[in-house]
Amino acid sequence: MHTSIRTLPLLALGVAVPAAVLVGALAVPAQAAPSSAAKAPTAQQLIERIAKSGSASYSGTIRQTSDLGLPQLPAAGPGSASSDDTGIVDIVTAPHTAKVYVHGKSQQRVQVLDQLAERDIVRDGSSVWIWDSKQKTAQHLVLPSTTSASPTPTTPSDLAKRLLTAVQKSSTVSVTTGATVAGRSADRLVLTPKTDQTLVAKVVVSVDHATGVPLKVAVDARGQAGDAVSVGFTDVSFSTPDSSRFSFTPPKSAKVTTKDLSAALPGAKGDHLTNDPDATAAPKPAVSGTGWASVVTLPSAKLPADVSGDPLFSQLTTAVEGGRALQTSLVTVLFTDDGRVLAGAVPISTLQAAAS
Repeated sequence: MHTSIRTLPLLALGVAVPAAVLVGALAVPAQAAPSSAAKAPTAQQLIERIAKSGSASYSGTIRQTSDLGLPQLPAAGPGSASSDDTGIVDIVTAPHTAKVYVHGKSQQRVQVLDQLAERDIVRDGSSVWIWDSKQKTAQHLVLPSTTSASPTPTTPSDLAKRLLTAVQKSSTVSVTTGATVAGRSADRLVLTPKTDQTLVAKVVVSVDHATGVPLKVAVDARGQAGDAVSVGFTDVSFSTPDSSRFSFTPPKSAKVTTKDLSAALPGAKGDHLTNDPDATAAPKPAVSGTGWASVVTLPSAKLPADVSGDPLFSQLTTAVEGGRALQTSLVTVLFTDDGRVLAGAVPISTLQAAAS
């Protein structure tokens, strides 16, 4: 599998949130904020509220910020990265604002509002459109009919549920109350890794007290003041969005590609798109370690010249024993001299030990 430099920051963010290394049918109407005398929920009760919020309908604005400690890149001049490369880095380093519309488990729309451009993910049942107005490209995915999860974690709710699935057992879970997010009263579910062999200090999921819908997810790194990654609502409404929000027709000038994922492979689960023919043809990653200290190893050929010779690769990585490393406050990626790629929310020494 050729690992393009354009995938590196996205891979980094995915591993930083281990759900990517990686429900009930109750829609609770919006209610007034609880009184100070209301009994605080237990961690298990709060987790159950999150699970039961899958059928809720709401819309609002979310804000994503990242402080991963990546170096600043020169915008122009000799040796500078290409505009395509720096654009991808911008996705995971610069703050971004998105409009979100959700109606139950199978209708979602996320509109990322960039300057002079827009990126959309629109889902209506088994049909998903991914639109990039700057590139004028539209990808159409046809999902298995049994799939309930979004193909990508696009909202605080998606992210919270995947985190709980991935790392709940390897975390100490606690609850704090009295938080406010987007003008809503919220309880905070705090996941603290049981191991010190990870770069993650804690994850805080702020859960709407009335509906159980996660309103914000913040990931903190060890030794860093402030959130390393934060995704949360700045405003939210629990009324049902108009149905037109979940329809999409690409412009005539768009380059459209279609990928049919509807025929599930034998033994595949509905929430895992394991029937992607491109995925089945690619080398399978190996996972060592557990929970927050997991390391993913991707077998690969030697890095192609257009990657190893890319200025962005040199600027984002440093030479280490056994290869080159991309190191951020939350995730480390090791590119070994023999062509493997190892990644995890762990120190570089852990990856080097796993590679030996």
